[in-house]
Amino acid sequence: MQHIDVIVTVYFVQDLQFWYGAGPGQPTAAAQGIGYVQELVSRLTQMPITDFDSSVNSTIVSSNITFPLNQPIFVDASHDTAIASSMSDCSCVICRSGP
Repeated sequence: MQHIDVIVTVYFVQDLQFWYGAGPGQPTAAAQGIGYVQELVSRLTQMPITDFDSSVNSTIVSSNITFPLNQPIFVDASHDTAIASSMSDCSCVICRSGP
């Protein structure tokens, strides 16, 4: 039984580290996720991004070849920390309660 307690504790500590290190518990998480949200809104509205004061790469999103806006399906890949930051930026209700 003690072995299970150690495993649960280790996972809980990892959750806390993620929550406060890269997730909604991190005060700068929303600022880190704004670029991803801007790109998502740009694709959904089919309007180009014109304001480049965030983490958006202006070289990539200014080109119709590397950032097409007229496609019926988009597939974006990201890392869990970027997703957590983006959810924080969107004020995701699930993220408000804490670990």
